[in-house]
Amino acid sequence: MYSQFKDDDGVVFIFADADGELLKSSKFMTGRKYEMPVYKVESNIPEQIFAGALPTTVIFDKRGRLSFKHEGVANYADQKMADFIQKLKITN
Repeated sequence: MYSQFKDDDGVVFIFADADGELLKSSKFMTGRKYEMPVYKVESNIPEQIFAGALPTTVIFDKRGRLSFKHEGVANYADQKMADFIQKLKITN
């Protein structure tokens, strides 16, 4: 998914290390040859966005509204997810 949208200025990906192990998260991404950067969480995340389940995926629209939330592993190669992101870009 990141590879598909990484050059699209209308889509931003943030991989946040929410368990406080930034080095471990970075090594995980590098070891699997994932290109997405990893960011350290510097403040509390509102519970409506992240309640502690790893991984958690959240998608916001252009206005910052929570549009999708999924706790657990997700299939990011699913065309439905890419279509959803494209639709958000157009409708909001």
